[in-house]
Order: sequence, then structure tokens, then C-alpha cells
Amino acid sequence: MTEKGVHAMNTRTISAFSWFCRFLWSIAVARPRVAAIAGATPSSLRLCDFALNQRNAKTRWRKGAKVGNHRIHQNLSFSGALALARLLTLALLLAVWESPALALSRENNVYFEPQTVYMPECGNATVQIMLNATDEIDRWSTIVEFDYESVNITGVRFAGGITPTYADWGYHTDYVYIGGTDLNKSSGTGLLLATITLECNRTGTGASAGASTSPLHFAGEEGIERLIAGETIHPATWTGGAAQSVKRGNVNCAGDVDMSDVALLLNHVYDAGGYPLSCEWAGDINGAGEIDMSDVALLLNHVHDAEGYPLSCG
Repeated sequence: MTEKGVHAMNTRTISAFSWFCRFLWSIAVARPRVAAIAGATPSSLRLCDFALNQRNAKTRWRKGAKVGNHRIHQNLSFSGALALARLLTLALLLAVWESPALALSRENNVYFEPQTVYMPECGNATVQIMLNATDEIDRWSTIVEFDYESVNITGVRFAGGITPTYADWGYHTDYVYIGGTDLNKSSGTGLLLATITLECNRTGTGASAGASTSPLHFAGEEGIERLIAGETIHPATWTGGAAQSVKRGNVNCAGDVDMSDVALLLNHVYDAGGYPLSCEWAGDINGAGEIDMSDVALLLNHVHDAEGYPLSCG
């Protein structure tokens, strides 16, 4: 390639390279942690200045010594390739760093486990408040709201959680206020905050009392009543759940007791692993303490003659 051709190629390369440097330098300043991972620290990005100087000095190319300029461009080609590789790595990391999918995985998440808890119509069940934390957490609090005409929260335990000692809760008819703190910080997935005991509220005045679904909702002003924190308050996603009361015989939790429940219960007796029940209590039709063909027979009779074969709650 002629000297003129080399000059034109280098001029275009320097121009594009200098623009790329300006763009990524500004981002690297705003994201120093990502820049460090890529090896594109401010010191290594100083080659950008050299590229800019070369661009501004392109008129001096024709006047300079041919041998000296040839060496400069050889050095630029090698150093520029190295820096460009680092900058491309930085750009890729920045794209991945800001992607919605990874942003979601980096969030702190508070949720119920299970998300829908099934309660016997005359019994109780437990649901856990869980935390996936990317930040270090040593205190938390939240309000949990519920439909008091359908369900009731009768207890909250903190044993086995990240704040087992310094924690408490308060009952306020249709919500509870829960929180705790600890001397040690915790992070990771599947962290237990509290275990809540719920029971079906059969004293409610509404038509839904005794057999319905109530939302379990995290409430309170975020950062005040509803928060997770360590050295500072951290943002989090709060995912609510539900509590559903289940009548005896309603083994598929669909609301009504019919032949679909009989079929599921029959399959469960022969293959419990392949046909699990969300609420084992609902399948113990005769209240004998175990599920067998006698329960299937009673449920079948109940479907065809509910008055002749009533299902008791106790």
C-alpha cells in the first residue's frame, strides 16, 4: 500500500477510534466498577488522548519525517488494537450489565413461600416470608394486609430466620406489622424472614366467610414501614401472595366439590407422587388420619347425595 493509502486508512481509523474513545470514556467514568473488570481503567484509556492528538495533528503527517511517522503508526496499530479490545470488552460488559434480565437477577426480592397457601376450612396453615438478597441485610420490616373476613393471621415466628432474636409483630385487625434486626448481616437466596400462621375465619360477616381466597399484600411506605436495609436502605421487589381456604373434599382446590375431585383423589390413592394434593387435609374425607379407598367412596357418595353423605369439618 502506498504512503498516501496508509495515511488515508490511518486517518479514518484514528477518527473512528477517537469517537469510540469519547463515547466509552464518558461511560467508564460513570461505571468505574465495570470498566475495571474490562481492564479499561482511566490510565489504560489514555491512549484515547493519543488518538485524538493524532487526529488533530493529521496535517503534520505530510510534513514529518517518513520513518518517524511510520514508527508512530506502527506503535498506534499495536497499542490501538490492545486498547480497542479492552474498550470492546467494556462495551459488551456495559450492555450485559444493564440488560433487563440481569437487572432482575440483581434485585433484592421479598416474597411468600408458597405464593398461594391452602388452609383447611376449620384449621390453619403456615406461609413463610422469604428474601433473596444481593445486598447485605441486617434489618427489615413490612406490613402484611389480608381480608379479615376470609382469613386471620394468628401468629408470627422468627425462629430459623435472619433476625431470630430481635424481632416482633403487631396485630391490627386486617394487617400485621412485622420486622426485625440482627447484629450480623445476611445475603444470598432463600433467606427466611418470618413464618406466618393463618387460619380460615369462619366468623366473618360476608358471604365469602369460611371458603374463599384472600390476597396477602406487602404494604406500607417503601423505605419507612416496608424496607430491607444494611448500611443503607436497599431497593427491593415485593411480591405478594394469597391464602385460600379449602373445604373437605375440594382436593383440586377449584372451589366446588365434584367428580373432578373424586378422580384426583382416586389417582392420588394409587399414585400419590404422580397426583399430589395441594391440601392433604381436604383428601382425608372421613377424618381417619390417612387417605385410602374409603375416602374415595365417601367422596363419591357425597357428590351424588350431599345431604345423605355430608362432609364434616372436624
